[in-house]
Amino acid sequence: MNGRDAGAVEWRLHPWSLLRLTVSADLHWVKVGFVADGSADVNREGFALHDIEGDGPVEDLADMGVAAGWHGMASFKFTRIKGVFAGGAATLVSAVGDVSVSKIAYAQIADGVDLGGYVLHVPDGAITPDADATAELNDTGGPLEVHATIHFTAKDHTGILSGTVKERAGAPPALLAQVDNLTLLRPRDGQGRVPVELEFTL
Repeated sequence: MNGRDAGAVEWRLHPWSLLRLTVSADLHWVKVGFVADGSADVNREGFALHDIEGDGPVEDLADMGVAAGWHGMASFKFTRIKGVFAGGAATLVSAVGDVSVSKIAYAQIADGVDLGGYVLHVPDGAITPDADATAELNDTGGPLEVHATIHFTAKDHTGILSGTVKERAGAPPALLAQVDNLTLLRPRDGQGRVPVELEFTL
């Protein structure tokens, strides 16, 4: 995938689907310790993925350009993902599901301490006709309380994360120092939360 090792894929075709001019298959994907399963339907107009689930170490996806430098466990579960073929390319038109991480850490953030767990929720209707997407990010426990929204613009491949962050009791000193640095940009609100807004490119 884009010149990178994307692991191994196995599929089991359903021949009856060919009567509808559609290719249907059950899929099994393995990338080192990361494993995923699901089903797919593909025709001339587009594709639909159903009940896609997977999990494994985040670092096993690093050489695919995903979360390079991060460590921890990740999982995802999507009930459906749909796309269309237009102009020689595939465009995502809808998705519903969650991406979760736990015991996540990055060497350049607070000396690589455990940052806890988070879930990114993609609700029904989150993807616009222009393939822009909006998702909700919340913590699932750990040293930080995080509530944010991520908006991704497909045309520019850029995203903006906006929300709040607040340290919990017992957070490591190195992490407390980095949260305090954020207050130099924006002061805490009445509940002690620090507003954040970060732009990134994918």
